[in-house]
Amino acid sequence: MRYPTLLFIWVVLVSNTLAADIRMNEFRRSGGGLVCVTDTFKPDEPISYLQCLRIGSISIGQSEKDVERLLGSPWKVIKKDDETTIKVFPIESEEQSKPYWVITFKAGRAESIQVTGKNPKTASAFSSIRLGDKKTKVLEILGEPFATKPVEGIKGVLWSYRPFPISIEIVDERVYSIRVSRTHP
Repeated sequence: MRYPTLLFIWVVLVSNTLAADIRMNEFRRSGGGLVCVTDTFKPDEPISYLQCLRIGSISIGQSEKDVERLLGSPWKVIKKDDETTIKVFPIESEEQSKPYWVITFKAGRAESIQVTGKNPKTASAFSSIRLGDKKTKVLEILGEPFATKPVEGIKGVLWSYRPFPISIEIVDERVYSIRVSRTHP
């Protein structure tokens, strides 16, 4: 009787240790695609990976008021139409070209989130990827992009993970911008 109890405890401890290495609400490469690792799967949601569409504490579907509470007052506000507003929030940094957030709200909810800059003083991450990380880290987590395109304005490359609404811009071998949205542009 003693051995099964010890075996059960060992299995639980090993399982908990393995589970601790997996971050919840993040994307990971699996085979030829991406998977959203979550403990809050909601099969009735129209987008089953919505929980993973987040950068730091800002997530797709979050209210405009919550975002402003977290990021402060926007630096710029662009009213696109009756339902759509684009807000630009500065990020504290010593960079000459200041890093920033661009968040599009539709009917008061975050529809897209983008964070851009070379090395801001922010710990905000998308699936453990932060601005300034080497592109090798992106490859370790998300794998090769599904498509790439040069971006002349920043002398970089846009990595796209379509059909997932995820894109990352790489400049000088480092993450320069991360964008997630409810739908792919």
